[in-house]
Amino acid sequence: MVVAMQTLTRRLGSRSRVSGVEGYREYARNRVNCLLAPRDDLEQSLENVKSIVLHPDIACSTSEAGIETAKQFSWEKTAGRVRKTYSSIVREMGN
Repeated sequence: MVVAMQTLTRRLGSRSRVSGVEGYREYARNRVNCLLAPRDDLEQSLENVKSIVLHPDIACSTSEAGIETAKQFSWEKTAGRVRKTYSSIVREMGN
């Protein structure tokens, strides 16, 4: 069922469908850049797919916002943040 829902949402233009897994909380904003459903909540997952089907504006806005969010987590930006953090630690150790 999950694979079928993921295929459906992909065909409708959604970039992803995720359950409310804690690791996603860093960047996933329900009804902003994605549609979240609590883990094992098939009914809410189906409602999310239904929202995408019945409201193309939701599919479009969450997709566009999701792409912008993904850009914030590019390898280049992530590497820059890691380098900055390590440099700060090294500076502090030197003092």
